[in-house]
Amino acid sequence: MEFRLLLRVLALPPGFNIVLGLLGLLLLLRWRRLGITLLAGNMLLLYVLSTPFGMVLLTNPLEASTPALTIDDVTAGKAQAIVLLSGAIYAAAPEYGRLDSVMPGTLARMQYAAWLRRQTQLPLLVSGGSVYGNSAPIADVMARILRDELDTTVEWRETSSRDTEENARYTADMLMPANIKRILLVTDASHMPRASGYFQRYGFDVVAAPTRFYSVGDYSGRPWAYYYPSAYNFERSVAALHEYLGLAAARLL
Repeated sequence: MEFRLLLRVLALPPGFNIVLGLLGLLLLLRWRRLGITLLAGNMLLLYVLSTPFGMVLLTNPLEASTPALTIDDVTAGKAQAIVLLSGAIYAAAPEYGRLDSVMPGTLARMQYAAWLRRQTQLPLLVSGGSVYGNSAPIADVMARILRDELDTTVEWRETSSRDTEENARYTADMLMPANIKRILLVTDASHMPRASGYFQRYGFDVVAAPTRFYSVGDYSGRPWAYYYPSAYNFERSVAALHEYLGLAAARLL
């Protein structure tokens, strides 16, 4: 896990840009033109990744592959269960008396899964372990919040997984013995291509139920804003690059 984390840090921004910038500075000492080119390219890359233009360019192909469900899709299918994938945990939240909570992206997934549960009355599984071993399994945290704050019962908790592949593998261990194979899979829209691929690999018939679409903003009234950089767009661009890296790794394994 530590090696994979280091690889991810070096392969994705901003770690990748730090390495590229250091390399450019070193090249200035001997190959000045090449060093300047590398530094300028690095700055241009950071700018593009920080704009809505760059974010949409990267995110839209991922999100467009699995469009949002319609209400007819939700109610007409023959899914047997809802599977909710975890996101980031908010460990030892001070405002909750040091009780573990979840980050906003995870909460958005939970809200959508709770809505699907009310629409379909299907049983719900939440999947997510303790990635770094220093907090409670996030599936337990999500189940508590779903019960106490979203009035939603969770039938199964998968608490061992540390990544998307393990989400699928350990969920299969729990649901396949009960002959549950057709599922509504809930995760971010940009994460869905990779997540559904893993779940299909482990024998599930996946009905994609994506949430959190980021490439649907309308800039027609203020086209200049499409090229304004922000930390928010940079974060979403990096998340999209992470998905492309994960898809490439999934094809190799």
